[in-house]
Amino acid sequence: MAILATLFAAIGRQAGRVLTTALGWALDDLAHLGWFADGQDLARFAMAYAIRRGVAPGSAENTETRWAIGNFDDTHEIRDVIAAVYPDNPTPVRLIEYLTNEGLRLISERVSTGERNLMAFLA
Repeated sequence: MAILATLFAAIGRQAGRVLTTALGWALDDLAHLGWFADGQDLARFAMAYAIRRGVAPGSAENTETRWAIGNFDDTHEIRDVIAAVYPDNPTPVRLIEYLTNEGLRLISERVSTGERNLMAFLA
C-alpha cells in the first residue's frame, strides 16, 4: 500500500499520456464529470485505478499520442513505481500506456452503470 500511496502522490504532481483510439473518447467523456482539473489528471488516476484493481501487465495497441511521457512523469516517480510494482516488465512507459487505457476502460464501465461518486473508486 505504501507503493500505491507514493503513486497517488506522484499523480498529483505529474502530466502526460498515450491512449488507444478506442479509449480517447472515454477520457473526453469522463472529463465532463468534473472529477479532475484536466484530462491528464484523469488519465493518471485511471492508471492508478488499474493498478489497484490488479490489472496484469499488457500492451496497448493502436495508440494515439495525447501527451508526452516527459510531461506525464517529468520526475520519473511514476516510472519508478511501475518498475517496483512490475519488476519483470522491461518497458515501463508502454506499461503505463496500457494501464492508463485499462483504467479508463474500467472506470467507463463503472460510470455506465450509474456510479458518479469519485470516492467510490477509492474503496
